[in-house]
Amino acid sequence: MNIDQVIVLGFTLVIFMAVFVFSIDLLSPLFFKWEFDEICRMYLLMAEANNGLSVAMRTELERALDELDLTEITIVCDDYGALKRGNVSAMEVQATFGSNQFVSLFNRTEKKVRFVFKQNFLARKIVM
Repeated sequence: MNIDQVIVLGFTLVIFMAVFVFSIDLLSPLFFKWEFDEICRMYLLMAEANNGLSVAMRTELERALDELDLTEITIVCDDYGALKRGNVSAMEVQATFGSNQFVSLFNRTEKKVRFVFKQNFLARKIVM
């Protein structure tokens, strides 16, 4: 290999690595959003089966979202057993994801993204 080929190969590898790092940095909020939706969907199914969320379930949901390093968590859902079978209700969960993202090659800045999960569900448990 000639020296000019080595220089071109090295420069190409540096550019490729920079593009790879930038793309991973831009996609990280998307991965966190998928995990956020997965957790919220699991608790939505619990709310559907129990006609709402209990205080313990809300605390567990908040703790699970806190483990993802999400902040400003807001949970809106009917209380446990407040709905009768067949009633439609909504569950809404909001949280903020903050991360340092590249602005330019050597600069990073704090970016905040608001995640929102809003879904209607049908109460299924028989309440007498």
